[in-house]
Amino acid sequence: MTAEQMWHAYCESSGVSEQTPYSAWAFCGGGAAGDELAHLVLAGTKTATASALLAFELEQDPLPNVGEYSVILFSGGEPLIRPDFFTLAEHAAKMGVRPTLSTNGTLITPEVAKKIKDIGIGYVGISLDGLREVNDTFRGVEGAFDLAMQGIRNCRATMALLGGVRMQHECEGAPAYQIFESEY
Repeated sequence: MTAEQMWHAYCESSGVSEQTPYSAWAFCGGGAAGDELAHLVLAGTKTATASALLAFELEQDPLPNVGEYSVILFSGGEPLIRPDFFTLAEHAAKMGVRPTLSTNGTLITPEVAKKIKDIGIGYVGISLDGLREVNDTFRGVEGAFDLAMQGIRNCRATMALLGGVRMQHECEGAPAYQIFESEY
């Protein structure tokens, strides 16, 4: 089933206009592994990422229940460039909705990490697209890898909950743990 067919079926079953903007993406960049994950989601077997469970356990937060909308993930593009990001996240927290963040990590200074912790963002996921050269090429910014690594260190230093580091692409055959060997 294509993304367009899935969108049509969803709109038909829920009364949403097909003119409503939507986006679609491939698990694992597509291919056999992506198809396998998509089938697990469609079967109802995969309903969340494993790193999210760890974040709830570390914070001793109750898991959300089916039908509850108690978690909001700020992601897509780079949420930290929004001038109102912290206002929105803080408002969500005050309303009882657990704000979480998916970022490339390059904008997480010590001050930003402290603010993330202080307003109660319960999970921070940072994406790396490979080792230094691959990451910088993919992001189109020289030094993006080093900034992301500094963002990880800043989260750890302030005890902001770093829920996960996602490796998006092949790391030139190197296991992901090698990125962190010398630091952690």
